[in-house]
Amino acid sequence: MSVFAPAAAALLTLLARVDIDGIVVDETRAGEAPLIANQQPRATFANVVVLHLLDPGLELRLDYAPRLFWLAATDTPTTTPLWLNVVDLTASLQTSPRLKITGKANFTQGKTDYQFLSQTIYGAGQAAVPTSIEVLSVTAGEITEVRADPTWTVIVEADAAYRKPESTTTVVVNGQTMTIPYPRQKGVQVVPSAIDRLSNANDLVLSSGVSLQSTSNIFGTMVSSPTMVSPLGGETLTDVGNFEVLTITPEIGWRTRPSPWRQLHLGAGVAYNHVFETPYSVPTRPFSPIANVDWSVNVMTGHEAAYRGTVSAAVDYFVNPVIATAGPRALVAGAIYYAVPDWMVGLEGAFATPIGTRSLAEWRELNMTIPGMAPPVPPDETVASLSLPVRHRVSRNFIAEVGGRWADRGPRLTGLGDGLGFHQRQLWVYLSLTATSVPVKSSLTP
Repeated sequence: MSVFAPAAAALLTLLARVDIDGIVVDETRAGEAPLIANQQPRATFANVVVLHLLDPGLELRLDYAPRLFWLAATDTPTTTPLWLNVVDLTASLQTSPRLKITGKANFTQGKTDYQFLSQTIYGAGQAAVPTSIEVLSVTAGEITEVRADPTWTVIVEADAAYRKPESTTTVVVNGQTMTIPYPRQKGVQVVPSAIDRLSNANDLVLSSGVSLQSTSNIFGTMVSSPTMVSPLGGETLTDVGNFEVLTITPEIGWRTRPSPWRQLHLGAGVAYNHVFETPYSVPTRPFSPIANVDWSVNVMTGHEAAYRGTVSAAVDYFVNPVIATAGPRALVAGAIYYAVPDWMVGLEGAFATPIGTRSLAEWRELNMTIPGMAPPVPPDETVASLSLPVRHRVSRNFIAEVGGRWADRGPRLTGLGDGLGFHQRQLWVYLSLTATSVPVKSSLTP
């Protein structure tokens, strides 16, 4: 455990006297993982301390969570702790029984470890990850919910994001060292939807999302190791183009509740995409089918025990902000938790991969090898993860959790058959201790 944890816990006592809530999370883990993307996994010991500060008296909730990460790995000298600033702002306004507005924003800046970068900042379904560990990420969103009449509800969701890795990498070409910038990613999305209550157990859901996403410095994205080059070819290693795509996804869905504790959602539609700017010569299809199914259950079994489970599968149209590509993608995710008043055990898993076949030979036909460099290697587009948390409420203000995590990344499935394989394995055993000035509820189910 970090020596900072006791000091942070003492800080919670001080904060309680000035009416500021605080949460301290200290996690120690051991296992193996890459230090940065596209490196081989190595034995690693790490410690993370996160401090959350928030004012319970504000209508706007401001949560500042500085994050410190220590790392010790084989064949690597002890490094300076990584400092990451994370600020979350949430607000909720209900002017009448029919209108509710919820807003959120996040600011993340600093240096982070590979697991947080790949799982939290870029998301569990994002396989390709920049090799930079220093990042700036700003996101904002709002949800407006209007109850038009007793049966119809209109919801408008809007999100915007800006991400920029704040460091560079270098490669050696023909004996010369060249600096490569990393990509800037911008995106905005608006999803209006209308829900018609057909009966007490059935809803009709209509939606049509519109998103515009762009990535610049594409070559810097693709050259994340000396063996990965841009599909553009050429001799330059700096800004070579932008990737910008508009996507419109109309969808119709049906949501049913067979019982008060079970819910099923089915949806289907089509994704239309228009590429405004791209340096690639590979054509994209303007239309792609999309579909999703979600099943959730939340049951009390008596004696204050409960279990909760979710399973989802989807085919969506995914614009990859890291490697600047777009196309259909398959996703599968699931989680199950069982909880009694002071204990919880869970199992979580996820898998994502692009749909479509492309052999290694076909991929290399579209990519040029720069003289002096190894043949190009396809970027990671397939990701799988699994975690097993066991949580115990020691007291009203203290939680302990132990568990294991596994994740791995590799090219699309057809590339795995060419002997490329998964190569970014993360395998962890961890212990997490949480102290909070806010009393913890007896139910520990997420």
